[in-house]
Amino acid sequence: MGPAATVRVTRRVLLATLLLLPLLSGCQIVIGVLQMVQGKPEVPAHFHQKTGRRLEEKNKRVLVLSFADSPALSEHPSLPIETVQLVASKLRVRGVQTVDSQEATRYMESGETFDFTTDYGPIGEKYEADFVVVIGYENFSTRQENSTGLYRGTARARIQVFELTGKEGEKVARRLYSKGHDSRYPAHTPLETDSMNPDLFLHKFMDTLTEELARHFYDHPPGVDI
Repeated sequence: MGPAATVRVTRRVLLATLLLLPLLSGCQIVIGVLQMVQGKPEVPAHFHQKTGRRLEEKNKRVLVLSFADSPALSEHPSLPIETVQLVASKLRVRGVQTVDSQEATRYMESGETFDFTTDYGPIGEKYEADFVVVIGYENFSTRQENSTGLYRGTARARIQVFELTGKEGEKVARRLYSKGHDSRYPAHTPLETDSMNPDLFLHKFMDTLTEELARHFYDHPPGVDI
């Protein structure tokens, strides 16, 4: 931004501040000016709040895996794979170094079974991961309960994070984080099925759901979780 543009922006900020002054006093003025210049402070990631750690730590790699109970799979058979691909992609945008989601997909399609009781030491070491993020679904649906004419995306999942420590060949995975997550889309009013193609609704719901899941690991603007 050139000097002239900077001056114009500064003038607009000062003008907005002057217009607000009659409505504000004391600390409110300071906070208001800071928010206009810097933007509203972001809410710290829940993972960071609980553990003091961040997935984007230097030289750390993250393996994202997912599984689902039979009722959820019957509703959306590719739910775990799609979850891994979308969550890993959203984490990479935020600077997290993830194991290639295609490698994770091949592991999940290999017939290996896993859940929250699995020893993730050998799995994480195989993929040279420092953290293993596991997302398990209890249920998943795209229709309003007791209605065939309304869309309502609902999901109940649990996120657990395991950290690998120890020497090469003897890595041990300890659970570092565990958090339940309930999702509902749309948040307030269901949609009539005539208003949208079912594949499009599923796409929108999955994008929203995986954004919510990924948001446990990065700072975000206040209000987006409402």
